Amino acid sequence: MKKLDTNALPDDVEALKKMVLELQNQQQAETMQWKRKLYHLLEKWQLELKKRFAASSEGLPGQGDLFNEIEDILNPDEDEVAVE
Repeated sequence: MKKLDTNALPDDVEALKKMVLELQNQQQAETMQWKRKLYHLLEKWQLELKKRFAASSEGLPGQGDLFNEIEDILNPDEDEVAVE
């Protein structure tokens, strides 16, 4: 932040109030601009995370049956049922 020379400031109260309001508006505008940039970057980051780590539709034939030992145990074959 720029350092102001106190001698350069006006002595008029109304002029000082006007300067304070202008600085306040300028600060609010800059804050909103930074917030928009931050939210934009966060959104891009989340999309990249989803793109990189989300479930993919790619797969190989039979890949769904690769790790289904529990289903095989819980659903016995016809031969196993006939033995019982």
